[in-house]
Amino acid sequence: MLLIASPNPLILVAARQRQMQLTKPAGSLGKLEEIACRLAACRNLLRPAPLRPAVTVFAADHGVAHAGVSACPRAVTAAMTASRSFLLASALLVVPSLISALA
Repeated sequence: MLLIASPNPLILVAARQRQMQLTKPAGSLGKLEEIACRLAACRNLLRPAPLRPAVTVFAADHGVAHAGVSACPRAVTAAMTASRSFLLASALLVVPSLISALA
């Protein structure tokens, strides 16, 4: 399991300096540059290896279907989570949320 450590302030400064040396206009990648610097600082490596991203989907009706307040029966939850299109749509919604949370 990868644990996220507190950002190393020395690595953060060095990563920002490195961004200024790359062959691109300064700031041209927007928030992605700051995310890269923060990732480097959290991993305590100036040039960290790419992460292996993963998405885990959890779904449940939490008993609301049994209580009769859900718009859909319990079987719909299982059918939706088994659907590849549902999983893809969930990933497309979750990933931008995670990225904006890092910003």
